[in-house]
Amino acid sequence: MSRRVLQGQVLHDGKSECTSLHGRWHCGANPDESDCWEHYSGNFWRASCGHVRTLADPSLSTTAFKGAMHMGAGHGDSKVCSPMGPLGRYWAEAWITQGYVDRGDKLPLVGIRGKGDANVLMRTVHFLFFKHNIHPLYLVDTIARIAGMTW
Repeated sequence: MSRRVLQGQVLHDGKSECTSLHGRWHCGANPDESDCWEHYSGNFWRASCGHVRTLADPSLSTTAFKGAMHMGAGHGDSKVCSPMGPLGRYWAEAWITQGYVDRGDKLPLVGIRGKGDANVLMRTVHFLFFKHNIHPLYLVDTIARIAGMTW
């Protein structure tokens, strides 16, 4: 469900919100300004071609790719600062915001404010998970267990 919400935000509302920015830009759903590395949680974003041209080539050698994808301690926890930066799939999330050749080119995160075209149920589930770290299915399961119900 969250993917549907993120897609709706980036493709629908992001079309006007992001493209109204001038010059080099990037914007996305769920901006996360963690202490270790800024990224768009969920990896849904838009960027201008001018911005992408300032980033390091994302293609890696086989050895470098295996190193970046290694899922070691703190690999995706933005509260545990890995000295190598984000690893695993989080490496891709951070590329658009952290992949600069010249660190002076860094831009701030810009969140998409619109809700996209997802229905209310999808947006609610998404909001609970990303804003409050509540997984609705886990919540329902916990309430059922407390009430003595089993699935």
